[in-house]
Amino acid sequence: MRRSGFSRAAVRRRATIDPALANAQMASFPYHQDESKLPPGYLVEPAIAFKITKSAQQLPGGQDLTLVNTSAYADASSSAGASTSTSKPLNIITSKSGLVAYVILGKGTYNLVFGGTTSGATAGNLTQRSKANLSQTLSQWAANLKNGLGGLPQCYVEAQLLLAALIKHAGFNVAVYGHSLGA
Repeated sequence: MRRSGFSRAAVRRRATIDPALANAQMASFPYHQDESKLPPGYLVEPAIAFKITKSAQQLPGGQDLTLVNTSAYADASSSAGASTSTSKPLNIITSKSGLVAYVILGKGTYNLVFGGTTSGATAGNLTQRSKANLSQTLSQWAANLKNGLGGLPQCYVEAQLLLAALIKHAGFNVAVYGHSLGA
């Protein structure tokens, strides 16, 4: 005879994260850059970001890709009221085309996460990001316009190069998240 309203099966089930929530946490990362807001067990992977950036730079169209550490932007963004990552300085992949990308490892999968318009080295709200990441934001709007007119923005080409480099490194344990400027 069972006394409680709980079955053993219900008590033994592992806690799982809702896939839609995990997707949203990954896609929003470029705007807040806070690892504590990623799904449990997911971390930014700077060593792999370095490797795939170097690999993609060797391919036609990848020469403008660079790896940037957000700590270089801390002083400039603090005067604008924005902040760099709230957890620690991060290495982000960026380009003058407006591309912004991160490599995040979680559950055996390498996740390539792209930021959209206003993403860059500085986190914060929309106004803070737009001001602090002004050069990136202008390039991103140019990419939006080119795409809207039926063209292929350079940031899309660079996103393909990064994905190819990541697949070459990690096999097919790869997922892509983000916004229109790359994903």
